[in-house]
Amino acid sequence: AAPLALATLAAVDGRACSAHAGSLFAAAADDALSARARCSLVVASGDLAARHPNAIEPWTACLYAPLADSNPPEVRRDGLLVLSHLVLNDMVKVRGHGAALAARLADADPAVSSLAALFFHELARRATAKGGNPVYNMLPDVLSSLAAAVVEDEEEREEEVARGVEEEVAVEAETTTDAAAADETETATEKEKEATTTEPETPTSK
Repeated sequence: AAPLALATLAAVDGRACSAHAGSLFAAAADDALSARARCSLVVASGDLAARHPNAIEPWTACLYAPLADSNPPEVRRDGLLVLSHLVLNDMVKVRGHGAALAARLADADPAVSSLAALFFHELARRATAKGGNPVYNMLPDVLSSLAAAVVEDEEEREEEVARGVEEEVAVEAETTTDAAAADETETATEKEKEATTTEPETPTSK
């Protein structure tokens, strides 16, 4: 109850947020707390990141901590939901943490893996609309992390993660190409209409 009360105070007071952010993230990672209490703190941390971004920015890595395999599935799920909201609304950057998100594509819990797939699909879709390629830019970080995995029984899972990210990159590239082709077709059609609707000037007789 005390950490949640502190989170409520931090939500309405930026100075309290700056002073106690570390304690709140430590409580959210405390295995001694129930999964339900930790989920509440994970959601509260996302609220703080939205309300007081400058105060939470030094603790960005802690926002990704709930995604770790060692956490209960409900904590991973709420952590992914919070990060999806923050990242897709440009409140938090993925820099250096792409592998943590991509790993959830192969999560043992189907609900978490489905949320991860939806996140990457939505990230690719929004990026195509705005221009840019964040999923593609995430690949070096993801692949380097996968290369560092040395546990043999995780090899299949790492391959699944890599396939998931590569599929989203392919979808994004295909969407971008289709959009460009559609723009070219539309431009050509407009030029053709202009050519057919423009009547030649009738010469005047003297």
